[in-house]
Amino acid sequence: MSELERRICNLIQVGVVSEVQPEKGLCRVSFGERVSPLSPWFEARAGNDKEFWHPDIGEQAVFISPYGDGSEGFVLLGLFSNKMPLPAGAAEGIHIVEYADGARMEYDRNAHVFSFTDSFGSAIRMADGCIDLLPAIKVRVKKGGN
Repeated sequence: MSELERRICNLIQVGVVSEVQPEKGLCRVSFGERVSPLSPWFEARAGNDKEFWHPDIGEQAVFISPYGDGSEGFVLLGLFSNKMPLPAGAAEGIHIVEYADGARMEYDRNAHVFSFTDSFGSAIRMADGCIDLLPAIKVRVKKGGN
């Protein structure tokens, strides 16, 4: 394989996260026997406003190598797989953030409902001007504060 062919083959590669150094913002992606160098991953924001959520080992990812040179590579996260499937209830119009311990935030923009559930099963549900503290309390919020 020529150097040009090797570089083209290395531009975009799909693999799984095999190492994470959260305190440095770096991870490594494995492609079978081969691995990427430690590389930064994409976040939603990295300027004055920041978001941080490190990848999990085993999470499917895309490694992008500008010019086919892994030393300048970066990682795109968030590919669902058989090992890391979609969250339950995934559908059009639903935004879900689900944590490994079972805590979950969900917004259904079609029904206009916010739901927050902790890992113990306590929940807050906001819909139709009501705030439900589940399982047993309901608080009605009226326009104008009355």
